[in-house]
Amino acid sequence: VKPREYAEATVIADHAKAYQWYTYLEGYPIPLTDDLVAQLSGVKIEGYTTPTLRIAADSISEGEYYCVVTGTDDSTTKTDRVSFTFGGAPELLSFVGGEYYEGSDVEFTMYANYAEEITWYVVHRQSGSFDICTLDEFAQLTGCEYVTSHRGLGFYDELYKASVTFKNVPESWSGTYAVGYKLMNDLGEVSFNPENTLPFTFSVTRPNIISFIETQSCIEGENMTFSFEAEDMSSAEWTFEKADDEGVMVAYTLDEIKALFPDTSFETSLAEGKATLTVSNVKSELCGYTLYANAISEEGGYSSAGMAQFNVISVFEYAITACEENYRKITVFCPEAGNYILYIAGYDENGVMKELNAKEISFSKGKSVYDTQKQISGYDKIKVMLWDKDMRPMCDFYQ
Repeated sequence: VKPREYAEATVIADHAKAYQWYTYLEGYPIPLTDDLVAQLSGVKIEGYTTPTLRIAADSISEGEYYCVVTGTDDSTTKTDRVSFTFGGAPELLSFVGGEYYEGSDVEFTMYANYAEEITWYVVHRQSGSFDICTLDEFAQLTGCEYVTSHRGLGFYDELYKASVTFKNVPESWSGTYAVGYKLMNDLGEVSFNPENTLPFTFSVTRPNIISFIETQSCIEGENMTFSFEAEDMSSAEWTFEKADDEGVMVAYTLDEIKALFPDTSFETSLAEGKATLTVSNVKSELCGYTLYANAISEEGGYSSAGMAQFNVISVFEYAITACEENYRKITVFCPEAGNYILYIAGYDENGVMKELNAKEISFSKGKSVYDTQKQISGYDKIKVMLWDKDMRPMCDFYQ
């Protein structure tokens, strides 16, 4: 099971009056007692004197347990051992990086499951052979500076992100050195393989970012605009990212997002060094996505223009919130899409209805402004009502 989730084992026995579960510490069986359980850090153990034993561990680990059952005649029977494994051996998900520009830093990043310990290696290839060294050995050899990062990403520490960044990398390293890894935990390892490495790769000049995209907020159905500015930019790239049900980050192109959200418009533009993405009729489901922007030079170099979140406030009630241009343009909130009838009625000073206009409209989910194509004015009172096809009001009228 995953760390922090409960594993269970149950004994089914006839004529039983007592149960005592045991564990193994340093190879010796020891009964689980209140005192022993209180001393175990990072482990929750329940039911060790009942038929069902429940255990949860904070970290990657494994252990064996068995139960001694005492019968009504005071005889005892020992069960077979049961093994609990929390987490698993390390598993590489992705390994990227190595591209750099004149005088810039170089980052190598990996995502992995259950990678509690990571060792980085640098490979030097020459004349059909290669030399392997650790980061410290490489730093002594070349005088480079480096920093590393290794952290869990919040999915019960199942998913890990690790990176190593080399500072002020010279162009001469390109194609000469490559970076590899070894992943380890208490349950196994992914061994270092010199063939599974990424080289240092020098790239052409990249655009200079002047301003970055920023996180936006809106009500569902409204619009969002993301923009950034960059020098030497010939095109812009917009990509999206979201964690799947297993907690693995999945990337989406702009075309893939358009296919996933056919009712939402994604329009891009680029003029005078400013790139813009306009998202119209924003859906609440976009809240789970992160937007990334890149500026791309004519030679193919690119620079990150930042990341942004979609903060979308869902609509939970039907409402008419605004009427403009003599009731021609009407703002409506809908928690669900559907076909409804919009009524606009004009009354004189005695409350007598003098004009009634009805228009059947297919409403989208969220906030929308609808054009009735007709203006009404000159009445003492004007009411706007939203009804379904069975003549039932969907919300309070607007007056």
